[in-house]
Amino acid sequence: MRAVFVNHCHPEKPHVCAVRMREFARAMAGRGHQVVLLTETLSEEERGQCPEVLADRLAEHDWSAPFCLNIAPAGYERLSQARRGELPGLAGKALLSMHYLFYGGVHRDWQEGVRRCLPILAESFQPDVVWATFGNATSWQIARDIAGESACPWVADLKDHWQSFIPAVLRRPLASRYGDAAAFTAFSDDHVATIREWFRRPGQVVYSGIDPALYPEQALPAQTITLTGAVYDEADLAVLIGGIEAAVREMEAPARQEVRFCYAGYDADMVRAQTTGLEKLITVDIREQQPLGAWLEVLSGAAVNCYVKSSRTFHHKIFDLAGAGKPVLTVPPETDEARNIAALAGVTLSGAVTAGEVAELVQATLSKSGADSPVDRRALSWEQRAGILEDILQSVIRGRE
Repeated sequence: MRAVFVNHCHPEKPHVCAVRMREFARAMAGRGHQVVLLTETLSEEERGQCPEVLADRLAEHDWSAPFCLNIAPAGYERLSQARRGELPGLAGKALLSMHYLFYGGVHRDWQEGVRRCLPILAESFQPDVVWATFGNATSWQIARDIAGESACPWVADLKDHWQSFIPAVLRRPLASRYGDAAAFTAFSDDHVATIREWFRRPGQVVYSGIDPALYPEQALPAQTITLTGAVYDEADLAVLIGGIEAAVREMEAPARQEVRFCYAGYDADMVRAQTTGLEKLITVDIREQQPLGAWLEVLSGAAVNCYVKSSRTFHHKIFDLAGAGKPVLTVPPETDEARNIAALAGVTLSGAVTAGEVAELVQATLSKSGADSPVDRRALSWEQRAGILEDILQSVIRGRE
C-alpha cells in the first residue's frame, strides 16, 4: 500500500510524541509498503521540504525506509503567540477557540504549509490511505485535507486523551467534525473508551512497541533500583521513595553498599528533592532525560524498574520497561491491561499503595536480582504490532474499492 502517516512531532524530536508514528512508519516500510511520514519541521526556523522539488524527491526515494516530509509553519505569528500564552487577557483564548471551530485545530500555520504541498503529494504519491495520530487536532485536519485531495480514506489514531487537550466546550463539535474517519485506532483500551464516548464509533487497539535491537544482548546484573520518566504526583513519589528508603535501611551495611538508585527524566529536580534521605544510605544517581539506548542498558541490568503511574493516561514506558526483562514496580498499581502487556514478555508488574508495600516488593526483588526468566521482546516489537496496523489499513482500503 501507499500510505501517508501524519504526526505533528518531527521524527528526530527527543520526546515520546515522536516515537509511535516514526516507528510504525519504519516497521511498515520494512513490510514492503511505501510510507510518507508527514510532520512539522524540527524547529520553526527550518525551511522544510520545498514543494517545487517534492515530486522529484518522491520519484527518487528508496522506499525501504519512510519518506520524511517535514513541513514548516507558514505565517500566523499571532496564532503562534497565542499557543505560547503570550497574548494578553482573553485574546489568546478567543483566537485559539476560533481556530478550533473554523479550522479544526490551533496549528493553522502548519496546516497552511502542508496545503501548498497537497496537490503534488496527491498526484505524485497517490496514497491509498492516510493515518494520523491525535497529539493535536490539526494532524487530523491535515489527514482530512490529504484524503480529500487524494480521494482516499483516512484513519484517526488516538494516542492522547481527547479530554486532556480539547477545551470542554469544543469537545463535542470537534468530535463531530472528525467523526468522518473511515476507522479509529487507539493506544490502549482506555483510549478506545474515549473514542466510544466522544466519537460514538468503535476503535481498535494498536499498541506501540519496542525495538529489540536497542537492548543489550547480555546486561550485567546489578543491585540497581531505577525510576523512569515523568512524576505525575509528588505524594505518589514520596510513597515510592519512602518505601525504597525503608527497604535499604533493613539491609546490612555491606549489602547496602551494592545498591544504587538511578532516575532519568524531566522531573530530576523533584526527584532530587525527595531523595535527600535516601542518598545518605545508598548511591543516588539522578539524570536528565537520557538517550533511549543508554537508558535501556541500565534498565536491563537493574534489580527492579519503577515508575509513578498517572491516573490520566496509559504509559508508553510500560513497553520499554517490560522489554528490559526485569520486575516492574508502580505506585499506585497499574491496570490489568498494563500487567497483561508485561506478561507478554514474561515480566512481572507489581503495584503498591503504601511505602510498606513498596519496601516489601523492593526487598523481594533485590534478593532475587539476576535470577529472572528470559524475556520475549519480539512479542512487544514494532514489527509484531505493525502486522495489526497493516490489517486495519488494508481493510479500510478494501472497503473503498
